[in-house]
Amino acid sequence: MKGPRPVSMRPSLAIAATVIFCTLFVSCRSQPPPIQRFPGYPVGFQERGVASWYGPGFHGNKTANGERYDMHKLTAAHRTLPLGSIAVVRSVSTGRRVTVRINDRGPFAKGRVLDLSLAGAEAIGMTGNGTDQIELQVVGYQARPEGMGVLSGGRIPGQTGGYGSLAGPGGCFCRSFECARVIRAGRGPIPRRSRGAG
Repeated sequence: MKGPRPVSMRPSLAIAATVIFCTLFVSCRSQPPPIQRFPGYPVGFQERGVASWYGPGFHGNKTANGERYDMHKLTAAHRTLPLGSIAVVRSVSTGRRVTVRINDRGPFAKGRVLDLSLAGAEAIGMTGNGTDQIELQVVGYQARPEGMGVLSGGRIPGQTGGYGSLAGPGGCFCRSFECARVIRAGRGPIPRRSRGAG
């Protein structure tokens, strides 16, 4: 008569090794890259109005997003677009286009919708006149350069308004400016408001 057979440890060892491998694989798996823009970002937003440019008097000053203004880079200032927005700007008079990154707030002169850097103004041929009729369209987003971090619709020091969408705190488009007309924003239309509507 034979005695009881010893229990083999091989199946238990194989199960334990599989569990450890699966645990390490799941925990060491790389995380998906963070979203570089907030949901509802206004890609596709279009605006038409008068643009101006700013240069030597502001060169080297801090912009609304904290970087130094460089008049030789393709940047622009806008009153309400989220900082970090990438916009294609087309001159109505020359038909030339330039792609700029919104990194500042402005313009503060009545009747204007965009302030271009000197480089942006030169690209569309408006430095001689100082102002030009333009159309702009938001085409994307770019984080601040040189590892300064991600910009979002949240409030940033120096930013006059920050909302998760173009709709302000009451769900309406902040306010209408006499100098601009909203053509299209995001996925749905924004009701057009007549001049003088508050």
